[in-house]
Amino acid sequence: MLSDYAAIVLREFKNKVQNAIAKLRWNGSWYEVWVAVDPFGREEADQALLDEITCRLHRYRRMGHDLIVKSAQRYRWISNWQFAFGQII
Repeated sequence: MLSDYAAIVLREFKNKVQNAIAKLRWNGSWYEVWVAVDPFGREEADQALLDEITCRLHRYRRMGHDLIVKSAQRYRWISNWQFAFGQII
């Protein structure tokens, strides 16, 4: 389930991430799981944290799903998904 991806991030990065959400998207050929993370104490997650989360989530990634981890963008708050993924929706 999609909520599992967010739950794993929150569990395994509880000192670095205050919130995470996931969305399943069809890119025309296969599914991608987009995970947005909201780090503690900063507006956006740095690339090192995003890479660490991506690496950790690959252990749990469902076969047939690509995995994309991005930083949440607070300044675009309209709904949860726009909060998380900004303009990519």
